[in-house]
Amino acid sequence: MTIAIVDERPATGVEWDRLWRASPCATYFHSREWAEVWSEYSAGKLLPDARMVVFADGTEALLPVSRQQLAKGLGARIFSSYGGTYGGWLSASELTAAHARLLAAHLHGLSSNLYWRLNPYDALALGLATRGAQPEHTQAIDLRDGFEAVVRRWSRGHRSSAHKGQRAGVVVRRATSEADWRAYVTIYEASRDRWGSALRVDYRSELFDVLRRRASEHVELWLAVVDEVIVAGALCFTTPWHTVYWHGSALEAYFPLRPVNWLMHEVIRDACERGGTWFDFNPSAGLEGVHEFKQRFGAQELSCPVVSRETARVKLVRRIRLRARLRRRA
Repeated sequence: MTIAIVDERPATGVEWDRLWRASPCATYFHSREWAEVWSEYSAGKLLPDARMVVFADGTEALLPVSRQQLAKGLGARIFSSYGGTYGGWLSASELTAAHARLLAAHLHGLSSNLYWRLNPYDALALGLATRGAQPEHTQAIDLRDGFEAVVRRWSRGHRSSAHKGQRAGVVVRRATSEADWRAYVTIYEASRDRWGSALRVDYRSELFDVLRRRASEHVELWLAVVDEVIVAGALCFTTPWHTVYWHGSALEAYFPLRPVNWLMHEVIRDACERGGTWFDFNPSAGLEGVHEFKQRFGAQELSCPVVSRETARVKLVRRIRLRARLRRRA
């Protein structure tokens, strides 16, 4: 049978949730919940717009995309998962390379303005000669050998720093209250001032409020505490097989106690004990020091190329708006 797409329509929330749970390569970033977080944070400027695709052989797949309506006459921009995170497709069926090629072509056809970071855990997607994809990678720890083997692959310095944090009395726990989340945001704001021009992405406190209010089992804010003072945190997103460390911050005054190293020790240990396969550090935005920090945890590089294309008019408008924002800050 010739593989062809015979139907495409908006997906329901129930379908999105069902295929997200059933898809073996799905990360939290493919979930309806992630798309809804960004829709709420953007006050509806970004809208979930998942598409259900049906093939002639009866196979179903879902494209978990979000749509941003641009200024009049500029059309829309499609994000195959927002925030620079992994996109692609979901399916409960075993897809073939032919299915993947058609899904990629369909995704490209949704808009001339497209952002798509390929899923590093989807071999079919990575095997495509994807039009316009720029090479990038994430760093992740393979957890399948168990936590003791994972720690043995850490650098001596990282193991020593983790134990120093433990000896210094750093306590690691999950956030349990609004006050915990507020404390983390305060740490992030202090870190943001310290990072200065090196900061690539800046989030308003409202994003963390949105994540907290959802009270999701897939969202975990881990905290490092010294003498009842919250000094560092790691915001992680989970599925049964995949934990991703999405955001982290720490108070500079407590760096000598190595709270981040002990925090990561405990978060990674928890991922192992839950039977996870991968602990993902996320891409490092070209920051060599960040890349090296992750590498010392024994993290390996996984390819996650990025397709990011815009029409000439959209690029021009974006540059004009960026200049205007920079002038207002000056």
